[in-house]
Amino acid sequence: MAAAGLGGFGFVHTAAFGRAPRGARLDRILESPHFTQGHFENLVPVPIMPEEVDNKENRFSAMWKFLFGDKSALSPAWPLVSKKTDLFALPHEEDIAVWMGHSNFYLQLGGRRILIDPTFGAYASPVWFINRAFAGSNIYTAEDIPPLDVLAISHDHWDHLDYPTVMALKEKVEHVVCPLGVGEYFEQWGFDAARIHEED
Repeated sequence: MAAAGLGGFGFVHTAAFGRAPRGARLDRILESPHFTQGHFENLVPVPIMPEEVDNKENRFSAMWKFLFGDKSALSPAWPLVSKKTDLFALPHEEDIAVWMGHSNFYLQLGGRRILIDPTFGAYASPVWFINRAFAGSNIYTAEDIPPLDVLAISHDHWDHLDYPTVMALKEKVEHVVCPLGVGEYFEQWGFDAARIHEED
């Protein structure tokens, strides 16, 4: 048990998990008007899970169903139909949006190249058996992406901030725009702090 515990501790402390904010970044978080009682608050309250779900299902039964219920209808029965766009061939001056699946978009706006929430791996998870990409949905790789003016990250969940993808794109990224606190990941991963722009 001790070896398993140490192994688990070591696993969650690898670079892929990032590190907690510290120093001036932590001070900025603590001073934020959106940070109350130890966490960030949405400007408009949004319930994570209502007390009563469909058919008066409670949180426990909803969680039980999520963890152990039938998931056969949650994945497509056949590969998704996808078309891979040659991003290098797009006219740089043309405003374009290319949806790459889930929340991942490639944008050209006003002569700038922007990539949002890229996840190019087979799993949106630190382990291979959780959140597998639908067949046909992950057709892009970092090699398919031209040099970027901005890498924009909405939040730090695995399906929006994927360590292997970010590291594969690192040399192509001019600036990173991310939420307050998430810049700690990028600094740990060797991105120049002057090119990380954290918005509250």
